[in-house]
Amino acid sequence: MKNELLQTKWTFATGLLLAFPAVYFVLANVLNSNTGIDWLYKPIASIFDKPENKQFGWNINLLIVFGPVLAILLNAWSLLHIRFDTEAEFFRLEISVKRKWWNIALVLLSAGTMLCLCGYLFFENLATLKPIG
Repeated sequence: MKNELLQTKWTFATGLLLAFPAVYFVLANVLNSNTGIDWLYKPIASIFDKPENKQFGWNINLLIVFGPVLAILLNAWSLLHIRFDTEAEFFRLEISVKRKWWNIALVLLSAGTMLCLCGYLFFENLATLKPIG
């Protein structure tokens, strides 16, 4: 039992480090764009305004895009317990979730961040789509 507790603490800390850049980026951009509050965006503005950083490569862009995904996978892996049994006429699949609220909150935060990023990607490119026909 103690082993599992250490595992969820480790996955929470790792997931938090993976999700933080994307959460900060989304929060800073939303506050800067919608309310004009720029004190969160000013520290990262120089990172994203450089021409060499606008290319998609092995830089902060990958961490922003894939960090929350890895945080979701890592924490979901530590929270879910799947048991599969076979009997003569049945396949039995049991899925249970540990009540580790910090890990569950991190999964939800990462999923919300990914939803915001995907929504931004969709609505930003919606204007450039041409109608079919």
